[in-house]
Amino acid sequence: MPRLRHLPVLVALALSATSCGASEPQHIQAALTAWDLAWETNDYAAACALMTKARQRQDMGSRAHPRDATCTEALTAVYEPLEDDPYFDSTSPAEDPYATSPIRTTGIRVTGDAAVVAYSDGYRERMAKVDGHWLLDAQR
Repeated sequence: MPRLRHLPVLVALALSATSCGASEPQHIQAALTAWDLAWETNDYAAACALMTKARQRQDMGSRAHPRDATCTEALTAVYEPLEDDPYFDSTSPAEDPYATSPIRTTGIRVTGDAAVVAYSDGYRERMAKVDGHWLLDAQR
């Protein structure tokens, strides 16, 4: 299955929230929905496109990969071999059948071009607005 097959859909989904009338939290939620879809479909190019450069460097720094690899190459090298592993679960945590309750967004705080998304499990996702688009940002 070609990895880029879903890229136009993901980009359209993320950009559709930029239409008139959408609030910043709606833009952010659309980017997060596109991010979830990218992971669920193993579309690492789309996942990387939804990350800031700082987030890409952070994620690549935490995984074994060649130093000159792109974000997409690094994620593919790490996760593609796991796709056939019966113990590897690539489903979204929100859809995890073993979770005691679904993980959901409990709040989005926007401050200028930065935002923090809070989840019901206590996790916080940092977002940054880059060239008018909300992207997942490096964690601090």
